Formats: sequence, structure tokens, C-alpha cells
Amino acid sequence: MLSTHYLEEAAALCDRIGTRNRGRLVASGTVAELEQRAGAGSTLDEVFARYTGTSAETGPVVGTAYEATSFTRRAVDRTR
Repeated sequence: MLSTHYLEEAAALCDRIGTRNRGRLVASGTVAELEQRAGAGSTLDEVFARYTGTSAETGPVVGTAYEATSFTRRAVDRTR
């Protein structure tokens, strides 16, 4: 099992990917399955946004305080 915030890393190293939101598993499957469920031509970033309401790159889409805090923590972790 691999835990990461880097979607490209997960796609390259894992057979199956699970996406969590607020501690709950909200989506899982192969990269192809997840992208297909999100719509034709979708990327893993779009899959993530669809199931969490948050963009992995730009931060909260919905804009709740929880999502803003979570995004900030991920951004800080990436700089370490």
C-alpha cells in the first residue's frame, strides 16, 4: 500500500487507486476505471476533484474551512 498526495506517483506505481475525503473512501479502482467514471478524457486530477470537491493543484473548489486547511497542509508537505 502507498499513501501519497501526488496523483502522478500513484498512477505510475499502483494497480488500483483509492481516493479519500474527510476520512472516507469515496472512489477506488484502476486509473482507467476512475477516469472513465469521471467522464471521457478525464484526468486523475479531474477524478479527484469530482469525488472530493477539491482540486489537488489549486485548492478548495467548494471553499469550506476544512478543505482550505487540508489543502494548506498538503502544500506545506510538498515543500518539505
